[in-house]
Amino acid sequence: EENSNPVKSYSLKELELKSNLKFNTLVMDIEGGEVEVINEIDLSQFKKILFEIHFEREDSRYMAIEKKLKYMNFRKKESYGRVEYWKRKQ
Repeated sequence: EENSNPVKSYSLKELELKSNLKFNTLVMDIEGGEVEVINEIDLSQFKKILFEIHFEREDSRYMAIEKKLKYMNFRKKESYGRVEYWKRKQ
């Protein structure tokens, strides 16, 4: 969206290069954009994922997240309200 105050953003790879870190945990609270991120980024480097869902668990968007995370060998370890913690099975 265009506005008069653009916000600089970075990809995960750019952040890793800038900070000289390798991320293994992904934390998201992006007001419903979690599905897009999970579908578009390579999750293979992550061992843990924490995110807030902004729709019901019966919703097809949540089911898509759950399906992809399970396919990537993640298992839901805990949920509290709308926040979930998934960990990659070793």
